[in-house]
Amino acid sequence: MAEGRLRELLARLREHLSAGAALRDELSDRLDAWMRATADPLLDGPVPAPAGSLVNHPSARSAEEQTLAIEAGAPLAGVA
Repeated sequence: MAEGRLRELLARLREHLSAGAALRDELSDRLDAWMRATADPLLDGPVPAPAGSLVNHPSARSAEEQTLAIEAGAPLAGVA
């Protein structure tokens, strides 16, 4: 590949990465503002699953994997 073409492609890549970072920052700011405006409970930390609910293990890769039944007072954080 010609050196000039390579420089052109690298410049375009830098532009795309910069645009992606700007979009990520904007979306992150918008999400944060929305969470604060709606008093989202996730701002205070993890939200425990209600007793009796079925959840996937945190390391699961698919909703098709075995579920765990949550018992009253049992923190999901204890599942490792």
